[in-house]
Amino acid sequence: MPLIIFVSTYQPLLCGIADYLKFLLKNVPEERWRVITFDLESYQALGGRLTKERKESPRQVWYGITNRRAPSVKEILAGIKRLVKKEKKYLLWFQHTFGIWKNSRGFAKCLKELNKLKIPTIVSLHTLHFQCKDTPWGFENRKRNEYNLLKYIFPSVSAITVFSQGAYLAIKKAFPQYISKTHIIRHGIHFFPEIIKMPKREARRKIYQYLIEKSDLEEDKKNELKKENIFLNPEVLIIGNSGFIAPHKNIEKLFLLRDLLQKSLPDKKIVAIYAGIQREKGKKELKYTLKLRKLHNGFNKFFLETWLPGEILPIFQKALDINFYWPRLATQSGILAHILGTGALVAGRDIEGSGEMLREAGQIVEKDFQKLIFKIKRIISNPVLIRKAEKKALNYAKENSWENQALKHYQLASYLISH
Repeated sequence: MPLIIFVSTYQPLLCGIADYLKFLLKNVPEERWRVITFDLESYQALGGRLTKERKESPRQVWYGITNRRAPSVKEILAGIKRLVKKEKKYLLWFQHTFGIWKNSRGFAKCLKELNKLKIPTIVSLHTLHFQCKDTPWGFENRKRNEYNLLKYIFPSVSAITVFSQGAYLAIKKAFPQYISKTHIIRHGIHFFPEIIKMPKREARRKIYQYLIEKSDLEEDKKNELKKENIFLNPEVLIIGNSGFIAPHKNIEKLFLLRDLLQKSLPDKKIVAIYAGIQREKGKKELKYTLKLRKLHNGFNKFFLETWLPGEILPIFQKALDINFYWPRLATQSGILAHILGTGALVAGRDIEGSGEMLREAGQIVEKDFQKLIFKIKRIISNPVLIRKAEKKALNYAKENSWENQALKHYQLASYLISH
């Protein structure tokens, strides 16, 4: 196995891509990977947030990138010098989102200079669209020109990876001359054996205990949870989700779904619950958070501003009868990767790569919101259909486990270094 140096956000940075890379490398031998990531003080000064996780060993990770717009070749080379012995064969593997690397020309310039130095590079595109109406290929062209990004970087890279068949086919249509450089490596999926075996009533008891006794929730919201007893009453149907609070997540749709389902099922108490925090403290995030606070009523709609730790998150997901996911934009989803690994039921929007993931995992998925409600009503009243969907989710999780996806990374890297 070759040495891969990943260039990306990484713990303790509060970022979905940092989590992605941490999960990917969890079972990879330390001698086979290194990470070049952001200087923590610079990252915070530019609005980024940190988790409570510790910094990784300096033998494994170099915290040296200072520019959040585009990587600097000088800093990349300094990181390589710190992390790699001269005789080691290695390649660089960039994790790309427009949130991490905002300057596409600067990003492409860095790759071009690395190519001149004969350093092999791979780029994983986490946020490439294939269903936008902006371009004939489905790429986005309003806020960010995805076509130009590809045009700039393809000549300089050894390979590009995408998560979905849809993204692969869009590239094939737009850049047929580079399709041999394009590879599909699916988003890794968690697998939680203990959570899978855990009865829903136990998951509900555990998450209730955590929220009341250990979370940083406000006391008034803890009192509301105690009063309504939603987690300890087996007759309550709970729909929900968790994660970062951001406008593109369309979290308000969760509470609308609750109202519409309640009208259709008047004899059942239906509760909607969302738990999460803002990733960055920007004006848009704050405005959106204030909007969601107004939807909270402490009776059948709960908006809980708290972070669920890694060991608690899958228990929360298992405790829900339906994990609901209806984003405005979603090329991939880390939260779905968690949910599917618990064997819990998901109802979500058929959009971009996340829709492709849900379809392949056999979940409740629709492009139309009203049609999704109809499907939910049909499935939740049929235990056989629920068990069938849960089984398909677990099969998908096994096939696309983080271990399998890490192996595919090293298979591709080995091939490129040997050729």
